[in-house]
Amino acid sequence: RDRDGTLVLTLDECVRLVQERGQLIMAADMDIEAARRKVEEASALFWPVLEYKYRMAPVPRNVDDAFNSFFDGNVTLFNSIHVGIGVPLTTFGQLLTAKRIAKGGVEAARLNEYKARQTAVYQVKKLYYGILLAKETIKLFNEAVEKLNKRIADEEKKEEPEMDPYDLLKLKTFRVDVERRREQSQDHLTLAYEGMKIQLDVDPQTEILLKEDCLHPLLASLGKEEDYVDASRELEPDVKLLDIGVDIKRRQHRLEKRKLLPKAGFAFFVDVGRTVQSITGLTLTDDFNNPFNYTRAGVGVQLKGTIDFHGAYSRIKRARAEYYQAAYKRSMARRALSLDVRKAYLEARRARDNVGRTKKENSMANQMLFLSKMNIDVGIGDQDKYAEALTLVLLTRGQYLKSVFEYNLALADLERRIGLAKYDELTPPLHVKEYEAFDEEEEEDWGETFYNEEGSDVEHMDE
Repeated sequence: RDRDGTLVLTLDECVRLVQERGQLIMAADMDIEAARRKVEEASALFWPVLEYKYRMAPVPRNVDDAFNSFFDGNVTLFNSIHVGIGVPLTTFGQLLTAKRIAKGGVEAARLNEYKARQTAVYQVKKLYYGILLAKETIKLFNEAVEKLNKRIADEEKKEEPEMDPYDLLKLKTFRVDVERRREQSQDHLTLAYEGMKIQLDVDPQTEILLKEDCLHPLLASLGKEEDYVDASRELEPDVKLLDIGVDIKRRQHRLEKRKLLPKAGFAFFVDVGRTVQSITGLTLTDDFNNPFNYTRAGVGVQLKGTIDFHGAYSRIKRARAEYYQAAYKRSMARRALSLDVRKAYLEARRARDNVGRTKKENSMANQMLFLSKMNIDVGIGDQDKYAEALTLVLLTRGQYLKSVFEYNLALADLERRIGLAKYDELTPPLHVKEYEAFDEEEEEDWGETFYNEEGSDVEHMDE
C-alpha cells in the first residue's frame, strides 16, 4: 500500500488476492466441506444411535371407570421415558453404495472449486487488461483532443485561414466525437476498478491502482492445436465432472435395487413409567399387568425393511433411465468440450495475428500522417488529407489496443480451459526479438519510435 492507503497491485498480486479472498472460491470450499460431511453421514455402520422419548400426561386413577374418573378430576400425573440404543451391523450394501455416491460428490465439489478458482482468475485478468485498455484509450483520446485543439486554434488565429470553413467544422465535429468517446472510456475505467474491488473482496472505500500503465501483448508461443485438446481431456474439470455424474447415476441405480433388502442391527432399550399416585382397577390382561408403573428392558438383533414392489420397481426404472441419459449426454458433451478448446485455440491464434495486422495498419497510418504534415510544411499539402490521416491514426491505434486486449484475454481463456501447469508447458514465453507475429517485416523509421523495457512500442509523431 502507499502512504495514503491506496492499494497498488500487479497482475500476479491481483491473481494471488483473488485466490486467497475470492468469495466464490470460499463458497466452493464450503461445498467441499458439506460433501465431506455427507461421506461421514454415510459411514454409519457400528456407530450407536441413541433414541429417546419422554411423555408426561394426566391419567385416570380408576381404570375400571376411566371415562368418569378422568372427567371427575380423579387423575394423577404419569411420566414415562424410553431410551433405545441401536447399532447398525449391515445394510446389505446400501450404506456402502451411499458412501461411494457421497465420495463422488466430494470429488465433484473439488472440481467445482477448481473451476471457480480458474474462473475467478480469468475474471481478474479480464478486468486487469480492461483497466489497462481504458487507460491507454483515455491517454490516446487526450492526445487527440490536444492536437485537435492546437490545430483548430492555429487555424482560427490566421488572418487568411488555409482550411476551408467546411473542413474546419468537420474537424471540430470530430473533436466532439473524440471527447464523447473519452468520457465513455472514463466510465468504463471506473466500472472496471469497482469490479476489481468486488473480485478481490476489497473495501469499497479503498482506492486501487495498477503498477502498469501500458497494455502490452503477452509474448507466448502457441503450440499444436491437438496438444491443447489432449490436455483439456486430461485436466478439464468439466470432462471429469461428466464422468463423476455418470458414475453417481450408476450407483444410484444400484442403490435403488438394494433398498429392497433389509437392514440389520443390534438394539437395546429401557422403558420406565411412573405415576404420582396409585392406580386402581388393573387386571391381568393389562400390558405387563401395570401399564402406568413399570420398568422393562430388552436386547436383541433386529431386521427392518419395507417391501413395496410397485414403488421400488418405478424408482429402479427411473434411476436406470437417468443413468442412461447421463451416459448419452456425456458422450455428446465430451465432443462439445473438445470443440470449445479448439475454438479457444483458434481465437487465440487469430487474435495474435490480428495484433500484428493492426500494428502494421497503425504504422502505415503514422506514415500517412507524417507525409501529409511534411507536405503541408513545404506548402504543397492538403489539409483534408492531413485530417483524414490524423483520424486514421487514432482509429488504428485504438484498434491495435483492442486487438492486444482480445489477444491477452484469449490466452487467459485458453489457460483457464487447460490449467496453468499445462498452459505453461504448451505456451512457453518468447523474447520480444523472437516474436515475429508483431514484427514480421522491417519497417522504415517514420517519426520517432521509442521502446520501453517490456518491448512494447509507442510511436510519437514529431510535429
